[in-house]
Amino acid sequence: MKKLLITVTAITALFINAAYAGSGSVSLGYGSDTFNKGSLLTEESLSASVGYSQEIESLTLEGSASSFDELSDGQSVYVFSVGASSEFADLLKAYVGLEHEEIVSGQSQLDAVVKLSLNTVLSPYLLIQRDTSDNNYVFEGGMSHGFDLQFANLTIGGSVGNSDRYGLENNDYYQVGATLSKNLTDSIEGSIGYARVDSESMNGEDLLSAAFNFSF
Repeated sequence: MKKLLITVTAITALFINAAYAGSGSVSLGYGSDTFNKGSLLTEESLSASVGYSQEIESLTLEGSASSFDELSDGQSVYVFSVGASSEFADLLKAYVGLEHEEIVSGQSQLDAVVKLSLNTVLSPYLLIQRDTSDNNYVFEGGMSHGFDLQFANLTIGGSVGNSDRYGLENNDYYQVGATLSKNLTDSIEGSIGYARVDSESMNGEDLLSAAFNFSF
């Protein structure tokens, strides 16, 4: 818990000026496991993240920092990203950025990221990442849809992909799940989630999550 509080304080300090100028959010959560690009990175963990965005003419500048701290063995994963996005004809959104991921046990990498998404009913997207130091790629596609249940909002989605990460090559994976969220106040949202994940490098797992998101 002490490590989590230190992380929250540090990443909040990194973005406080930018968030003040634009819009930002802070999220605190729990996850039964941390799954990313076909691999389980942590077991039961607490997470913290800070994000911000700032519109400058036709561009939206975006940045985020996240921490996942395992409760049992002390494994930690940090993810930092920065980029810019723009919309075309209110239909296509294009994002270009950089993402740095670091596992405290020693692995880290910096990826160039391109993501294309459509503002349609199922919100389909295509994600491409390339390691800047090696010829390793991630290709991922997915879709999601939201439902207003009056008492809460339900989002159902899924994704499939292929990745060269964490010492694995051509690792096919998929993820399907649902998130139930509710606005507790104008600036606080609570959510719970379930996901089924699987890949060639692991057995299928059922993941549970819960989080509070604070917007400002």
